[in-house]
Amino acid sequence: MILGAHELGFSYTAGAPALTDVTLNVRAGERVALVGPNGGGKSTLLRLLCGALTPSAGRVTLDGRPLADVPLARRAALLAYVAPSATFGAPLPVRRIVELGRRRRPARPDLITSALERFELNALSDRNAQLLSSGQRQRVSLARAWAQLSDCDSGVLVADEPTSAMDPRYTRLALAALRELSESGVAVVAALHDLTSAARFADSALVLGEGGRPLACGSSAEALSTERLREAFGVDFLRLDTAAGTVITTG
Repeated sequence: MILGAHELGFSYTAGAPALTDVTLNVRAGERVALVGPNGGGKSTLLRLLCGALTPSAGRVTLDGRPLADVPLARRAALLAYVAPSATFGAPLPVRRIVELGRRRRPARPDLITSALERFELNALSDRNAQLLSSGQRQRVSLARAWAQLSDCDSGVLVADEPTSAMDPRYTRLALAALRELSESGVAVVAALHDLTSAARFADSALVLGEGGRPLACGSSAEALSTERLREAFGVDFLRLDTAAGTVITTG
């Protein structure tokens, strides 16, 4: 296990919990999909996993150590976070944004070049990243994480809607790149709204329901069953196995 959540709970206020009693064990190279309704705690869980929030209950571990005990420099080297809507705080060119992924890692210009190529950003490498479209900025954010972790077999990518604002072509490209990253040993934990993408991408899945309470956790085939999805979303689903892969749609 490289990343663990142990009976996690979290509340933003004294009111209803945002996350309740979540346990998740992520192995090196594993791809985990987080699925659930709006407000179901997916983003909260991801922020807890990368240390942006402190649990109200339970704990997070990284490589067997409590996350709070992992020095920030090492945490920054091993963990990458991709937000659902990429923003950049300075008008930097795309290449420089991607290079920042190596701040806590040894310099690897070849990986910067590979990341730009992998996410088809070469033509945009000198552009001000702040002026790109939402989908293009998301590709820049993913390329930065890819450059950070692609030579780190004990790394973890925590991604909140990594393909948000992307058209179908770049969605396919991005998920293929994340799959490639996992095959090098990097664990990928991603919140995904597209259930078909989740079923095809993930080895395992965690389904969250109201109040951030876990409804299912296991292989993607088991956790993303039509029964569990109906419990989470309150509508009927159809799950079809086709030559192109699994398709999950509302009934």
